[in-house]
Amino acid sequence: MPAAQRVIELLVCALAQSARQLETTVFDRCVLVCSNAPTRRVRADLDPLAQLILDRSGVQLRSLELICGDETSCAVVLSRLRAELEPGDEPVLLCAVDSLVDIHTMAQANLHKRLRTETNGDGFIPGEAAACVLVTTSPSPTASRVAGLGVAHEPATILDTRPHDARGMTNAARAALAEAGWRFADLDLWLADLGGEQYEFNEIALCCARLPTERCPSIALWHPSEYFGSVGVAAGPAAWMLATQASRGGWAPGRRLLCSSTAAAGARSIVLLEAPTAEPPSERLDPVPRWAW
Repeated sequence: MPAAQRVIELLVCALAQSARQLETTVFDRCVLVCSNAPTRRVRADLDPLAQLILDRSGVQLRSLELICGDETSCAVVLSRLRAELEPGDEPVLLCAVDSLVDIHTMAQANLHKRLRTETNGDGFIPGEAAACVLVTTSPSPTASRVAGLGVAHEPATILDTRPHDARGMTNAARAALAEAGWRFADLDLWLADLGGEQYEFNEIALCCARLPTERCPSIALWHPSEYFGSVGVAAGPAAWMLATQASRGGWAPGRRLLCSSTAAAGARSIVLLEAPTAEPPSERLDPVPRWAW
């Protein structure tokens, strides 16, 4: 099945699970983010797509907006929604779907020696996922609060030969930390969309070295792609969900969490979350929660 068809199947499954968890089948507004790659983007027209989702999952999307972008696009959309939504407005369902299990994507990555193979350990493992998060202005004891958000551009991309100093990631982190009023040393956990390439790990190390801190911070680093592969556009919302579930379940090292996203063309985004407090043991979620991805 081509990737363009699989993303529809993934989206239907994620929306159906989100409807069950939120106990509603009607969403007034939904923003769908997909890849801008020609072979991976959602090609269906919006009205037929909304009808297909209703027929397949029973979920009604009264307003559907489609955005084709890169791995940082969900953070950009989240920033826009934070500016648009007023107290009392209806929540917005932000969905992301992508599949790197695509012959064209893998062939292009292999051409640049970015695909992990038996002979190349410095590469990513392609995956696919769909993730849905509810963006609302109403506080909830079980939801994460967006404390800060930063977006920047890295001039020395993974395909560039110029020296890489993590300038883009550092600038995005500085902007997010300034908005939140946090220090880098205050962070408890970093969730990154690391796919397995040395360039990405070096970028995080350089970013940590460039950020000012009074002490050497002890910050845990999680990379969910270790378990489900590189999932492109869906990696950001998947990390936000993981951060929230980990905090609620009591297995996160703290509540101040940083989620980073990187795009091959140079875009970088940082989302700082203040996660909910851990629930009592009797009310905690399963150790392996069933996320909608």
